[in-house]
Amino acid sequence: MASRKRKLTPAQVAALLAQSSDSETYDSEFDDSDNDSNSDVDGDDSDQTVDYMYHENSTDFDWSATASARPRTMFSGKPGLQVAVDNPDDPLAFFSLFFTPEIVNVIVTETNRRAAQLISQMRARPHARLNNWSDTNANEIRVFIAVLLYQGIVQKPTVDSYWTTRSLLSTPYVRYIITRDRFALLLQISRQ
Repeated sequence: MASRKRKLTPAQVAALLAQSSDSETYDSEFDDSDNDSNSDVDGDDSDQTVDYMYHENSTDFDWSATASARPRTMFSGKPGLQVAVDNPDDPLAFFSLFFTPEIVNVIVTETNRRAAQLISQMRARPHARLNNWSDTNANEIRVFIAVLLYQGIVQKPTVDSYWTTRSLLSTPYVRYIITRDRFALLLQISRQ
């Protein structure tokens, strides 16, 4: 995809922004000849230009202003950790700041509610995992989230790979804290 670099005056930028989304992505009135006549050769700042990268066959523009009219606002807050953490070396302490017991309880309630909805709406096959649903609890949801985070760190080609018993590929940690079928069921409920 070819890209062309253009210089636009503020009036041309305003005209581009004023165009409706139904119009063409590039207006032919902004060609290279316009930029030569409006170039700033005498150092006058009255004709400020804006650089942008126009991608053909697309409505994407990468904007970068050559001069900003907005004043910078200085940060006036107090930097650093603003909450009390019992043990700053413990990652679980920081995790608990975001996943409070109240939030985990909401996740538990909504997961159980969604599972009940899915069970009532579908005619499951006799051996479907959803037929074996039992309500989840806060500890299981924490384990489920832990496995999701672990999968982001230790990446494998498939979800089932985390429960393999092959010695070369095995990650026994995951097998010990949650079964593959239960994880798959919670994952299925969360995706639907």
